[in-house]
Amino acid sequence: MFTIGIFSQLTGLSVKALHHYDSIGLLAPQTTDPVTGYRYYAAEQARDAATISALRALGMGLPTIQAALNDGATQAVEAFLDESAKQRDAEDAIARTVQDLLRGYAELPSTAVRTVPEQKIVSLRCTLSLTDDVEDSMNEAFAGLLQAVHDAGCEPLDYWWLSFMQADAGAVAMTWAIPVQSLPHADLPVDSGAGFSLTVGVDPEHEETFVRAAEAPSQHGDFVPASPELIALLAAGIDPQGEVRQIYRHQDGQILLELAVVNQV
Repeated sequence: MFTIGIFSQLTGLSVKALHHYDSIGLLAPQTTDPVTGYRYYAAEQARDAATISALRALGMGLPTIQAALNDGATQAVEAFLDESAKQRDAEDAIARTVQDLLRGYAELPSTAVRTVPEQKIVSLRCTLSLTDDVEDSMNEAFAGLLQAVHDAGCEPLDYWWLSFMQADAGAVAMTWAIPVQSLPHADLPVDSGAGFSLTVGVDPEHEETFVRAAEAPSQHGDFVPASPELIALLAAGIDPQGEVRQIYRHQDGQILLELAVVNQV
């Protein structure tokens, strides 16, 4: 039998750690003197103690170590290392995104102001809570609208936009708009699910501040970064109540993105 001090020296676990592991049932001494309270450890406990020390060096939590002692340390280590590798990959991806963002923030893209003439449009509109997750239904609704516009012979132009405006507190008014050469002569057969409503009309002549956008920054869980293009628009002194538009343009076989804020309508 070994005193706690000798056992500590042999296994690399501090006396304080051994006291704690005893209190939580991870590694109890073989026996405790009922009079003095001294703890004594058996030689066969050295393997568990050394295993605990090694797994702690990996950064493994005590509950996981307890499971490893019960079910087999090798398998637990493999699972822990796999999970750690995934975590490191995620952290590396966030680090790369942050580096790209900081470079973009240091040299903001140029903004410009243009006058946009009156334009016939067909659009889908809805009001969403900021917590709604409707990306799939939005994409399906827009695809249906685009097909209906083509089928009706409205001749859509080579760009379209998605716009946002503040509605009530915690809500945003969203519009998918397709500019067309001619408006449809009859109702379009569009499924307006998820609260979308079809609107046919004219987007009036207006002035807008815009910036051409690079690839949107990656999102990582709750980390949804503001793009350098958005920061550039804010720095340009845009109207905080203005309509924000994501404008998509077909050009040379690619789809280019612009961010714009309508200054006056």
